[in-house]
Amino acid sequence: MSWALIKISQNLSSADNDFKFSNSLFTYSDHGLSIRTGGNPKTCLSYLDNQTNSGFLILGVLIDKNIGILNLSDIENWKHKLDNFHPQNFDGHFIIIKWNQNNIHIFSDILGLRDIYLYRNSSEIILATNPLHLKNYTELKIDFNTFGSRWLLFNQISTDSVFQNIVRISSGNSLQIDRHTLEIKKKKYDFNPSYNSDFINEDFEATLKNIIELPLSQNNKLSLSLSGGLDSRLLLSYLLNNKSSDWSVHTFGAINNPDRIIAEQIISTFNIKNEIISNVLPDKDELIKEIEEYSSFTMASYPSSDIIQLLNYKPLQGKFEVIIDGGFGEIWRRQFLNRLYFFGKNVIQNKNFSEIIRHLTLPKADIFNNDTQKEFHSGTIRQLEEITNQLPDPSEIGIANWLDLFSIKTRLPNLYAQEQIRLDHSIINFMPFAQLSLLNYLFTLNINKRKNSRLIKKLIKSNNYRLTKIPLTKNDVIYPFDTSSLILAVILKINKKTKKLDIDETKNQFFKTLSEFTGDLINSKNVKEYYAYDYKKISLIYNNYIKNPDIYHAQLDWFLAFEFFRQTLNNKSKTQTV
Repeated sequence: MSWALIKISQNLSSADNDFKFSNSLFTYSDHGLSIRTGGNPKTCLSYLDNQTNSGFLILGVLIDKNIGILNLSDIENWKHKLDNFHPQNFDGHFIIIKWNQNNIHIFSDILGLRDIYLYRNSSEIILATNPLHLKNYTELKIDFNTFGSRWLLFNQISTDSVFQNIVRISSGNSLQIDRHTLEIKKKKYDFNPSYNSDFINEDFEATLKNIIELPLSQNNKLSLSLSGGLDSRLLLSYLLNNKSSDWSVHTFGAINNPDRIIAEQIISTFNIKNEIISNVLPDKDELIKEIEEYSSFTMASYPSSDIIQLLNYKPLQGKFEVIIDGGFGEIWRRQFLNRLYFFGKNVIQNKNFSEIIRHLTLPKADIFNNDTQKEFHSGTIRQLEEITNQLPDPSEIGIANWLDLFSIKTRLPNLYAQEQIRLDHSIINFMPFAQLSLLNYLFTLNINKRKNSRLIKKLIKSNNYRLTKIPLTKNDVIYPFDTSSLILAVILKINKKTKKLDIDETKNQFFKTLSEFTGDLINSKNVKEYYAYDYKKISLIYNNYIKNPDIYHAQLDWFLAFEFFRQTLNNKSKTQTV
């Protein structure tokens, strides 16, 4: 990731010598202020005015819909935009840090796709985009009341920090810190969409087209992550109509993977420049190192084996200036939280939080003791109560819109953000469907136009009808383009019941590579004596996996995700690289 570590001290001679960095991009120290940055220079930009001792940092990808993506060569031209910065005027995912001799200003993007953490003691404030950088200043302890919804549900509900005594700054929250008194003033730039029904398809289409083509307009080489699904196909339909030749596609997976099969059919039909990337796992030591780093960013939001997908991006480093994908396209197809939409409308209206939890539950691994699980549940109830009090009444905007707004407020900062932050370490990547200027149109569109993928399919047909003749894929099922949502749901349900439970070969190799390490880990004193665990449950999961890995690998996968995350909090390192 692109990272920043900032120390603000009332001791004007304070120096930040207790942390060494092996790959700093930018360093600055002046009158109690110490700043260090590192990571990917394309997603970690800095500017310093030596005459006024002022400057700014941009972590992530900052996009002006009329100009394009900010890069290092344009930073002088963008300076005036940052002098009076308002996050609601920009797309992308970012943390902006500005400073002068008196104050420091921190801005987060409104959708919460980048964040920064704050620790404070009696005489100093430490800010870090990577919370592990705070280990040298305080002990990182998991706040299970906040973490609980992350483990019980599809994703965490609140945007609070999962660490005790650490504040997370995300989702449009901004701070002004007085360098002399350390007084903090807070301001919130919220996502407040319009619900007026004056939306026309052309508004959405023109905005999406502009976002997709921005990199090409800046003469950047662009690559699209192409799968067999609808969302990447819509993005492709616009690229096929673009006159530039500076774009290509890439796709991942084994040769028999349905997504790869359909992607290769599209590539062949349209003779598209492409790169096919097969999963190749590193050796054990390197794989463990990759999982440790991955877990420190995802914080147990994803199973440990999801590192396989992220490793696929390594061959793309340096080949393309910008990579885009169809992430969060489901929001435009009314695909999130359908269990609540069909079966939980009354429980939302009546704020029956226990029932809401039942509809949002995503089983992971039963590894925690009763006291910890009670803390999980009470924290999840608290977070649901807070978010429902913040959102408009569902009777005013409709249940479907309420659920989509709920998804934007909770899913983007707590699920998509973790992957985005990790990708920033190596490439410039963004999700066209998850841009503020586009999402501002979402709730002005009649819900029936979004249901059943009507809008997405209509635009694909309009852009390139030949794309509708190639099947789609979902959950490893290949089906005709014009299949209705109802028929597809039936097909997927039947497939789930009849599908053989064999573990994917790459994932199987993942667990085999880690087999000795996993056994040693589970038998370690560290795991056996961890106060939040029920060790009998963990032992049972492991023994069941040994007997039948095809069935029980998922729970082991989630256990490893949490355990790797937990152990990164305790591993002290004097030399930081990310």
